[in-house]
Amino acid sequence: MQSDPAALTAQFTLRLEGWQSDDRSIRYQDAGAFGRELDVWVAQVQREMLPRFPGEAMKLCAAFMELDVRVFENVDDDGGYVGGAFEVACEIWLTAARAAGFTSGEIAGRASVLLAADRYGARALLESAIIR
Repeated sequence: MQSDPAALTAQFTLRLEGWQSDDRSIRYQDAGAFGRELDVWVAQVQREMLPRFPGEAMKLCAAFMELDVRVFENVDDDGGYVGGAFEVACEIWLTAARAAGFTSGEIAGRASVLLAADRYGARALLESAIIR
């Protein structure tokens, strides 16, 4: 486990950039493997970033959520393999926001911005931050 938040964030960001620039279509038979790849990335952010660097975990999860356009338009996810990673990213984002010391109002404001750009319902868990 690295102790340098900038270096660790850079590693996670590199993978995000790879997914963002990947324009291939992922067929149904490959969607499960791709979903597991997303799940692993999110779990690593939760394990390696959230406890020690919640602000960075929050930024990474927000960037991950912004991949929803690329992912949902390029993956044949009729089996529901990729949506779970986005739900977990939302949970981590909310936990990280609280751990980073943001007030309920600040969290609600930031969640509203993320929700406004949600075209696929992948960020629905953030609504709980606004309702409070």
